[in-house]
Amino acid sequence: MKYYPKYLVLFSILVVGVHVTAFKERQRFEKGTISMLKVAYPSPWVSIEPGLQHTLVGDLLLSNQFESLTGVSATGVTIPLAAKKWEISEDFKTFRFQIDTSRTFTDGTKLSAAHVKEAWQQALKKQPVSANPGVLGLFYRVEGFETFSETGDLSGLKVIDEETLELRLTMPMRTALENLMSSRFGIFKTSTDGNYIGTGQFQLNQTADNKVLLTPRKDANAQSDQSTKIPQIEARYLSYPESIQALLDGDVEAIAYTLAVAKIADQLLHPEVELVIGQEAAHVGIGLNSTQQSIFSQKQMRQAFQDLIFEVLQRDSGSLPSPKLFSQDLQFFLPLQAGRISPEEAQEIISQGKQHREELLRQATKRPLRVGYLPWQESFVDLLREAGLAIDPEAKPLDMGTYLKLLYSLEGPDLIIQNFGMSGSDPDGLYNKFGEHGGIKTPYVFSEPVAVLLEEGRSLTNAKAIDEHYQKVNRSLLSEVPMVHIGFARSVLAYRLDKMTLDTNLRFRGHGHLHGFRQR
Repeated sequence: MKYYPKYLVLFSILVVGVHVTAFKERQRFEKGTISMLKVAYPSPWVSIEPGLQHTLVGDLLLSNQFESLTGVSATGVTIPLAAKKWEISEDFKTFRFQIDTSRTFTDGTKLSAAHVKEAWQQALKKQPVSANPGVLGLFYRVEGFETFSETGDLSGLKVIDEETLELRLTMPMRTALENLMSSRFGIFKTSTDGNYIGTGQFQLNQTADNKVLLTPRKDANAQSDQSTKIPQIEARYLSYPESIQALLDGDVEAIAYTLAVAKIADQLLHPEVELVIGQEAAHVGIGLNSTQQSIFSQKQMRQAFQDLIFEVLQRDSGSLPSPKLFSQDLQFFLPLQAGRISPEEAQEIISQGKQHREELLRQATKRPLRVGYLPWQESFVDLLREAGLAIDPEAKPLDMGTYLKLLYSLEGPDLIIQNFGMSGSDPDGLYNKFGEHGGIKTPYVFSEPVAVLLEEGRSLTNAKAIDEHYQKVNRSLLSEVPMVHIGFARSVLAYRLDKMTLDTNLRFRGHGHLHGFRQR
């Protein structure tokens, strides 16, 4: 056995310090008087039930209660969390974890290897709220998966003893540790009152008005320095404009986590707000409906659409957020990431659609494009209009419930504007979205040629082969065009300096843990 060699890209983290003038006196809190920290998330978490996580905010919120075996450092390196350490076989098919049995659930029960297996198997049994179960992206390769529906047991999850868990796969998977970072693999158990409990710093409870109360632990697992901590945290969903206005008005003390994916986010660049800008945390793109009911069932029309959007972005990106918050990029891999191809080659592939642009414009005029989008995504719809595409005059922003139903179905409009989190620095992270068994697979944008390449790439263990293979994936994405990639949104955390300080580092994908906040 040997320790896993990590093929990770180190992302730089930029922390922007802002000198602040005081808020109006009516908005000011005296030091130490906050009894509840009110934080906003500009996108909904949908579910706080472990195993069902399929949104970025849901992942971050759940991480406050349900810890995974592995975590990630501020530089993107895989680190121990609920597992003290691990060993991996030479063939990348057997992973042995030493569980940190000093951790306890909120009822005082000590964590054990059996708890991990039970939690994961319960998660796999849950009826998914997306296209696939959230944990499917790893467990479909675990021994015993093919008979799991009959046996209810993954034989490849073996409890060796109280603190040792063995994970056996049917084929190599170099990114198993990165997959386990997600809160969908968080460890949970059911308490005597029927609630799910974890080993994290908070207990989460959803209220009748769809807010989440996070109550900090007061036992041996809790962190020290309680004197400046907030007694309780209330998380609420507010739209992008609402959350920013609420922060400026003092109705919330922080926007705990957001993505700079809308022009409205520029308002966070405000002298009265402490703003922490992290690394690229999410992809932003326009998914194209390739089913027979859509114009984009024709590959040439998808290519033409991509070429049109590329031209508009080259000409003017004024409708996109500030470059401090958003990186425009039509490739799905970051500049330093494996799989990146030269801008010249990417542009050459994209230009294949140029010869079909007139036909696309003609067909769109004949039957204007139906667009699915959320209220804060209006600026991306403007990109379509700038490209000269006719948009259905009845198109209007969707509510989140309708939007998610469309995202995980095969029916719907011609295109959907969407963003999804970067689940790791390894290029395999795209599997979660475009792979056959991906935890957030979107049937709407599924492409068989892309999926086949992604499946093959998961088993690569030779570091020298990874870049070459994912360049093939990159070319396939640009030529098949299941989605037009607009760019990368950076993680952003904002809070009121007259009320709060933040005692933490911004972690990979943004820092979802809320126990770093302190009163002034």
